[in-house]
Amino acid sequence: MLIKKRELVLYSLIFILIISLSYFAPKILIILATPSVYQPQTFDETYVEVSVFDIGEKVVVRANVSDSDASATPLDTVYMNITDANGNLKVSFDEMVDTGETCGTDCWIYEQNYTLGTGTEAPAGTWTIDVYANDTGGNEDTNSATFTVNVYLAIALSTPLAGGIEFGNLDPNTINSSSLTCQNLGCNISVSSDSNVNVDVVVKVNAPLTRQGGTETIETQYWNSSLTQQPSSPAYQFQTSYDYTHKVGSNLEPGSNVIFNTWVTIPGGQKAGVYNNTIYFCACKTGTSNC
Repeated sequence: MLIKKRELVLYSLIFILIISLSYFAPKILIILATPSVYQPQTFDETYVEVSVFDIGEKVVVRANVSDSDASATPLDTVYMNITDANGNLKVSFDEMVDTGETCGTDCWIYEQNYTLGTGTEAPAGTWTIDVYANDTGGNEDTNSATFTVNVYLAIALSTPLAGGIEFGNLDPNTINSSSLTCQNLGCNISVSSDSNVNVDVVVKVNAPLTRQGGTETIETQYWNSSLTQQPSSPAYQFQTSYDYTHKVGSNLEPGSNVIFNTWVTIPGGQKAGVYNNTIYFCACKTGTSNC
Protein backbone atom coordinates (compact mmCIF):
# COMPACT_ATOMS: atom_id res chain seq x y z
CA MET A 1 0.00 0.00 0.00
CA LEU A 2 2.86 2.37 0.76
CA ILE A 3 4.43 1.82 -2.65
CA LYS A 4 1.20 2.51 -4.40
CA LYS A 5 0.84 5.82 -2.60
CA ARG A 6 4.32 6.86 -3.70
CA GLU A 7 3.53 5.97 -7.27
CA LEU A 8 0.38 8.04 -7.06
CA VAL A 9 2.29 11.02 -5.75
CA LEU A 10 4.96 10.59 -8.41
CA TYR A 11 2.41 10.49 -11.19
CA SER A 12 0.70 13.57 -9.85
CA LEU A 13 3.94 15.52 -9.79
CA ILE A 14 4.73 14.53 -13.36
CA PHE A 15 1.28 15.57 -14.47
CA ILE A 16 1.58 18.95 -12.80
CA LEU A 17 5.02 19.45 -14.31
CA ILE A 18 3.75 18.73 -17.80
CA ILE A 19 0.89 21.13 -17.35
CA SER A 20 3.23 23.84 -16.10
CA LEU A 21 5.64 23.41 -18.98
CA SER A 22 2.78 23.66 -21.45
CA TYR A 23 1.51 26.87 -19.81
CA PHE A 24 4.86 28.62 -19.88
CA ALA A 25 5.92 27.46 -23.36
CA PRO A 26 6.67 30.53 -25.57
CA LYS A 27 4.07 31.39 -28.26
CA ILE A 28 5.36 32.27 -31.75
CA LEU A 29 3.33 34.90 -33.73
CA ILE A 30 3.98 35.03 -37.47
CA ILE A 31 3.21 38.37 -39.17
CA LEU A 32 3.15 38.51 -42.96
CA ALA A 33 4.46 41.77 -44.42
CA THR A 34 2.01 43.34 -46.89
CA PRO A 35 2.04 46.40 -49.13
CA SER A 36 0.68 49.59 -47.62
CA VAL A 37 -1.11 52.15 -49.80
CA TYR A 38 -1.26 55.68 -48.40
CA GLN A 39 -4.19 57.92 -49.26
CA PRO A 40 -3.91 59.05 -52.89
CA GLN A 41 -3.38 62.72 -53.69
CA THR A 42 -4.56 64.73 -56.69
CA PHE A 43 -2.63 67.44 -58.54
CA ASP A 44 -3.18 69.64 -61.55
CA GLU A 45 -0.92 69.32 -64.58
CA THR A 46 1.63 71.69 -63.00
CA TYR A 47 1.78 69.44 -59.91
CA VAL A 48 0.02 71.83 -57.60
CA GLU A 49 -2.02 69.74 -55.17
CA VAL A 50 -5.73 70.46 -55.70
CA SER A 51 -8.97 68.58 -55.15
CA VAL A 52 -11.34 70.58 -57.40
CA PHE A 53 -11.20 70.44 -61.21
CA ASP A 54 -13.02 71.90 -64.21
CA ILE A 55 -14.15 69.97 -67.25
CA GLY A 56 -11.34 69.17 -69.68
CA GLU A 57 -8.59 69.41 -67.04
CA LYS A 58 -5.96 66.79 -66.33
CA VAL A 59 -6.15 65.05 -62.95
CA VAL A 60 -2.75 63.76 -61.81
CA VAL A 61 -3.08 61.01 -59.20
CA ARG A 62 -0.15 60.10 -56.94
CA ALA A 63 0.02 57.46 -54.22
CA ASN A 64 2.81 56.47 -51.81
CA VAL A 65 3.15 52.70 -51.57
CA SER A 66 5.43 50.92 -49.10
CA ASP A 67 6.40 47.28 -48.57
CA SER A 68 8.28 46.38 -45.39
CA ASP A 69 9.38 43.04 -46.83
CA ALA A 70 10.19 44.18 -50.32
CA SER A 71 13.30 41.97 -50.54
CA ALA A 72 11.28 38.79 -50.00
CA THR A 73 8.00 39.71 -51.69
CA PRO A 74 8.55 42.85 -53.77
CA LEU A 75 5.69 44.97 -55.11
CA ASP A 76 4.13 43.54 -58.22
CA THR A 77 1.47 45.94 -59.50
CA VAL A 78 -0.10 49.23 -58.41
CA TYR A 79 -3.26 50.25 -60.24
CA MET A 80 -6.25 52.56 -59.87
CA ASN A 81 -9.96 52.88 -60.59
CA ILE A 82 -11.82 56.16 -60.99
CA THR A 83 -15.60 56.37 -60.51
CA ASP A 84 -17.52 59.48 -61.58
CA ALA A 85 -20.18 61.39 -59.65
CA ASN A 86 -22.93 59.27 -61.20
CA GLY A 87 -21.34 55.99 -60.12
CA ASN A 88 -19.95 55.11 -63.55
CA LEU A 89 -16.50 53.49 -63.70
CA LYS A 90 -14.36 55.78 -65.88
CA VAL A 91 -10.97 54.13 -65.29
CA SER A 92 -10.72 50.40 -64.61
CA PHE A 93 -7.54 48.79 -63.24
CA ASP A 94 -5.26 51.28 -64.93
CA GLU A 95 -1.68 50.44 -63.96
CA MET A 96 0.15 53.25 -62.18
CA VAL A 97 3.77 54.10 -62.98
CA ASP A 98 6.67 54.09 -60.54
CA THR A 99 7.97 57.66 -60.71
CA GLY A 100 11.40 56.68 -59.41
CA GLU A 101 10.84 58.95 -56.42
CA THR A 102 10.87 57.51 -52.91
CA CYS A 103 8.84 58.39 -49.85
CA GLY A 104 11.09 56.75 -47.27
CA THR A 105 12.62 53.32 -46.71
CA ASP A 106 10.95 50.72 -48.93
CA CYS A 107 8.41 53.35 -50.03
CA TRP A 108 7.83 54.50 -53.58
CA ILE A 109 5.65 57.12 -55.31
CA TYR A 110 3.35 55.89 -58.07
CA GLU A 111 1.52 58.09 -60.55
CA GLN A 112 -1.16 58.04 -63.23
CA ASN A 113 -3.31 60.74 -64.80
CA TYR A 114 -6.78 61.10 -66.22
CA THR A 115 -8.09 63.91 -68.42
CA LEU A 116 -11.67 64.90 -67.75
CA GLY A 117 -14.01 65.09 -70.70
CA THR A 118 -16.81 67.59 -71.23
CA GLY A 119 -20.57 67.46 -71.01
CA THR A 120 -22.06 64.22 -69.76
CA GLU A 121 -18.61 62.58 -69.86
CA ALA A 122 -17.60 64.70 -66.86
CA PRO A 123 -20.62 64.98 -64.56
CA ALA A 124 -20.34 67.53 -61.78
CA GLY A 125 -19.92 66.30 -58.22
CA THR A 126 -17.69 64.02 -56.17
CA TRP A 127 -15.51 61.47 -57.96
CA THR A 128 -13.74 58.58 -56.23
CA ILE A 129 -10.21 57.20 -56.74
CA ASP A 130 -9.34 53.69 -55.53
CA VAL A 131 -5.67 52.66 -55.56
CA TYR A 132 -4.70 49.00 -55.17
CA ALA A 133 -1.28 47.40 -54.67
CA ASN A 134 -0.16 43.79 -54.52
CA ASP A 135 3.19 42.02 -54.12
CA THR A 136 4.62 38.81 -55.49
CA GLY A 137 3.43 36.98 -52.39
CA GLY A 138 -0.20 37.72 -53.23
CA ASN A 139 -0.64 40.27 -50.45
CA GLU A 140 -2.80 43.33 -51.21
CA ASP A 141 -3.77 46.72 -49.83
CA THR A 142 -6.01 49.55 -51.02
CA ASN A 143 -6.83 53.16 -50.20
CA SER A 144 -9.21 55.78 -51.57
CA ALA A 145 -9.60 59.51 -52.09
CA THR A 146 -12.09 61.85 -53.71
CA PHE A 147 -12.01 64.95 -55.87
CA THR A 148 -14.69 67.33 -57.12
CA VAL A 149 -15.63 68.29 -60.67
CA ASN A 150 -17.14 71.77 -60.87
CA VAL A 151 -20.48 72.52 -62.46
CA TYR A 152 -20.16 73.88 -65.98
CA LEU A 153 -23.15 75.17 -67.91
CA ALA A 154 -23.71 77.59 -70.77
CA ILE A 155 -26.54 78.67 -73.04
CA ALA A 156 -26.55 80.46 -76.38
CA LEU A 157 -29.23 82.62 -77.99
CA SER A 158 -30.07 82.28 -81.66
CA THR A 159 -28.83 85.13 -83.83
CA PRO A 160 -32.27 86.80 -84.23
CA LEU A 161 -32.96 86.59 -80.49
CA ALA A 162 -29.51 87.90 -79.56
CA GLY A 163 -29.99 90.79 -81.99
CA GLY A 164 -33.09 92.12 -80.22
CA ILE A 165 -36.83 91.47 -80.41
CA GLU A 166 -38.90 93.67 -82.73
CA PHE A 167 -42.68 94.14 -82.76
CA GLY A 168 -42.92 96.71 -85.55
CA ASN A 169 -45.49 99.52 -85.62
CA LEU A 170 -48.56 98.80 -83.51
CA ASP A 171 -51.74 100.75 -82.82
CA PRO A 172 -53.43 101.23 -79.45
CA ASN A 173 -55.89 98.44 -78.59
CA THR A 174 -53.70 95.85 -80.30
CA ILE A 175 -54.14 92.55 -78.48
CA ASN A 176 -51.35 89.99 -78.11
CA SER A 177 -49.24 90.91 -81.10
CA SER A 178 -46.49 88.35 -81.64
CA SER A 179 -42.95 89.57 -82.17
CA LEU A 180 -41.68 89.75 -85.73
CA THR A 181 -38.29 88.46 -84.62
CA CYS A 182 -39.51 85.17 -83.18
CA GLN A 183 -41.60 84.11 -86.16
CA ASN A 184 -40.63 80.89 -87.95
CA LEU A 185 -38.69 79.48 -85.00
CA GLY A 186 -36.43 82.52 -84.96
CA CYS A 187 -35.96 82.70 -81.18
CA ASN A 188 -34.12 79.72 -79.74
CA ILE A 189 -32.10 79.07 -76.60
CA SER A 190 -29.58 76.23 -76.82
CA VAL A 191 -27.85 74.46 -73.94
CA SER A 192 -24.16 73.95 -74.66
CA SER A 193 -23.19 70.32 -75.20
CA ASP A 194 -20.18 71.01 -72.94
CA SER A 195 -22.50 71.51 -69.96
CA ASN A 196 -22.06 68.74 -67.42
CA VAL A 197 -25.44 69.15 -65.68
CA ASN A 198 -29.03 69.47 -66.77
CA VAL A 199 -30.26 73.06 -66.59
CA ASP A 200 -33.32 75.19 -65.97
CA VAL A 201 -33.66 78.38 -68.02
CA VAL A 202 -35.49 81.36 -66.53
CA VAL A 203 -36.29 84.83 -67.84
CA LYS A 204 -36.92 88.36 -66.60
CA VAL A 205 -37.02 91.96 -67.85
CA ASN A 206 -35.19 94.93 -66.39
CA ALA A 207 -38.39 96.99 -66.47
CA PRO A 208 -41.71 97.24 -68.33
CA LEU A 209 -41.51 98.49 -71.90
CA THR A 210 -40.76 102.20 -71.43
CA ARG A 211 -41.12 105.05 -73.91
CA GLN A 212 -37.84 106.59 -74.96
CA GLY A 213 -37.56 110.11 -73.58
CA GLY A 214 -40.55 109.59 -71.30
CA THR A 215 -41.91 107.65 -68.37
CA GLU A 216 -44.90 105.94 -69.96
CA THR A 217 -44.80 102.15 -69.76
CA ILE A 218 -46.48 99.09 -71.21
CA GLU A 219 -46.65 96.24 -68.71
CA THR A 220 -48.75 93.86 -70.81
CA GLN A 221 -45.79 91.95 -72.27
CA TYR A 222 -45.96 88.14 -72.31
CA TRP A 223 -43.94 85.09 -73.29
CA ASN A 224 -44.19 81.36 -73.88
CA SER A 225 -41.83 78.53 -74.82
CA SER A 226 -41.86 75.03 -76.24
CA LEU A 227 -39.46 72.16 -76.79
CA THR A 228 -41.10 71.01 -80.00
CA GLN A 229 -42.84 73.81 -81.91
CA GLN A 230 -43.35 77.52 -82.34
CA PRO A 231 -45.37 78.79 -79.34
CA SER A 232 -48.62 80.16 -80.75
CA SER A 233 -50.13 81.99 -77.77
CA PRO A 234 -48.89 83.88 -74.72
CA ALA A 235 -48.77 82.15 -71.35
CA TYR A 236 -46.88 84.22 -68.78
CA GLN A 237 -46.38 87.91 -68.09
CA PHE A 238 -42.80 89.12 -67.81
CA GLN A 239 -41.54 89.83 -64.31
CA THR A 240 -38.66 92.04 -63.19
CA SER A 241 -37.12 89.15 -61.22
CA TYR A 242 -36.35 85.66 -62.45
CA ASP A 243 -39.47 83.52 -62.42
CA TYR A 244 -38.60 80.06 -61.06
CA THR A 245 -42.24 79.01 -61.05
CA HIS A 246 -42.68 79.43 -64.80
CA LYS A 247 -39.46 78.41 -66.51
CA VAL A 248 -38.51 78.82 -70.13
CA GLY A 249 -37.09 75.29 -69.96
CA SER A 250 -36.85 72.71 -67.18
CA ASN A 251 -34.32 69.92 -66.77
CA LEU A 252 -32.81 70.58 -70.20
CA GLU A 253 -30.06 68.19 -71.18
CA PRO A 254 -26.73 69.34 -72.63
CA GLY A 255 -27.15 69.95 -76.35
CA SER A 256 -30.91 70.50 -76.14
CA ASN A 257 -32.90 73.45 -77.44
CA VAL A 258 -36.00 75.44 -76.42
CA ILE A 259 -38.13 77.69 -78.66
CA PHE A 260 -39.18 81.08 -77.31
CA ASN A 261 -41.76 83.66 -78.33
CA THR A 262 -43.08 86.91 -76.90
CA TRP A 263 -46.22 89.06 -77.30
CA VAL A 264 -47.37 92.56 -76.37
CA THR A 265 -50.79 94.14 -75.86
CA ILE A 266 -51.07 97.90 -76.47
CA PRO A 267 -53.65 99.54 -74.19
CA GLY A 268 -56.10 102.06 -75.64
CA GLY A 269 -54.85 105.62 -75.44
CA GLN A 270 -51.21 104.58 -75.16
CA LYS A 271 -48.93 107.49 -75.99
CA ALA A 272 -47.07 107.15 -79.28
CA GLY A 273 -43.36 106.54 -79.19
CA VAL A 274 -40.60 103.95 -79.23
CA TYR A 275 -40.81 101.57 -76.27
CA ASN A 276 -38.07 99.24 -75.19
CA ASN A 277 -36.67 97.19 -72.35
CA THR A 278 -34.08 94.43 -71.85
CA ILE A 279 -34.85 90.73 -71.56
CA TYR A 280 -32.45 88.54 -69.58
CA PHE A 281 -32.14 84.77 -69.79
CA CYS A 282 -30.30 82.74 -67.17
CA ALA A 283 -29.43 79.05 -66.86
CA CYS A 284 -28.87 77.30 -63.57
CA LYS A 285 -28.38 73.71 -62.50
CA THR A 286 -31.73 71.94 -62.47
CA GLY A 287 -33.45 72.28 -59.12
CA THR A 288 -31.46 75.33 -58.02
CA SER A 289 -32.38 79.00 -58.04
CA ASN A 290 -29.07 80.81 -58.11
CA CYS A 291 -29.45 83.09 -61.12
